Amino acid sequence: HHWPKSTRSVVLEVIADQVDAVAELSPWAWNAGYNLPEPYAAQGGVQIDPVVSEILVRGRRVNPDGQVLLQVPCQPDSDVTPQVTPPPSWMKYVLSAGPAKPITMTWSLHPDAGDPPVPGLQALFDEGARILGQDDDLNLGCGLDDDVPMYLEFFIIPARHAQFPAGLHDPKYNEITSPFDLDVLVMGLNLGAGGKEFANIKLVSRLYIGGIELAGWAGRSAADRSNRWVWPSIVLVKTKLSSLLTIHEYGHLVHPEGLDHRGLENGNNPGEFNDTTAVMHHSMCDPAQGHGVEINAYYERPWFQSYTPAVWNAYNP
Repeated sequence: HHWPKSTRSVVLEVIADQVDAVAELSPWAWNAGYNLPEPYAAQGGVQIDPVVSEILVRGRRVNPDGQVLLQVPCQPDSDVTPQVTPPPSWMKYVLSAGPAKPITMTWSLHPDAGDPPVPGLQALFDEGARILGQDDDLNLGCGLDDDVPMYLEFFIIPARHAQFPAGLHDPKYNEITSPFDLDVLVMGLNLGAGGKEFANIKLVSRLYIGGIELAGWAGRSAADRSNRWVWPSIVLVKTKLSSLLTIHEYGHLVHPEGLDHRGLENGNNPGEFNDTTAVMHHSMCDPAQGHGVEINAYYERPWFQSYTPAVWNAYNP
């Protein structure tokens, strides 16, 4: 089968020990004729704490959990030798590789929204995965404001309807000003022309709802705020795309009732409302106000971990 992108994601566990070359000399080093005071690798060492010392693999820092998300080229093989700062005189290490959680979603573009965003959209979700995969505050706590890593791999592929189906070519589905028109895209309503569930991600030129210019909308009805049902569906303004926007809108999908902005009163995502470090900070509705890069261990990561969106890829000619 054809791999749909040029990289693969690997979650690499790194266990590195500093070895004392004086106390643990190899009994074979001198006899072998190398004339190097080489440590005896079978002896134990002192484990290097990734919080205290910077351990880098392919330029990415190993998290406090001892793991790092890598996006490596499919071919050829990649060097994953750990680099430690400050560097020990001698080090031994063990690497264990595992997969990231795969997330597949399709995209489609309104015909009036310009050229397809390929490979740009995939690259933005890949960058978003790198953001989610990095523990920025280097803590191991589990509070509402402690950043923790989440290891995802996104596969963002064109839908069978890579351009909106004929029933949705009306400009009102590209320059969206009505919450009812937005719901047609979010909820996958069947217009009798391939409209139902034709793509997870819909790209348009404008979202202007309730007097507010938006960069994206995800999951829930815009017209009926009491409707807590969540569809695996995101609408994004093509000219406002960013890696932070993609993971923010994706984050709204992960909760059964739609994950709210962090700290929203009477919402389902507790925490500090004004924590601008949060991926789910409310300012994501206005990209000019800046974005956060963190999810917490207490509430957000479990939903990100457990959620897998249904793939929408229906085709009705």
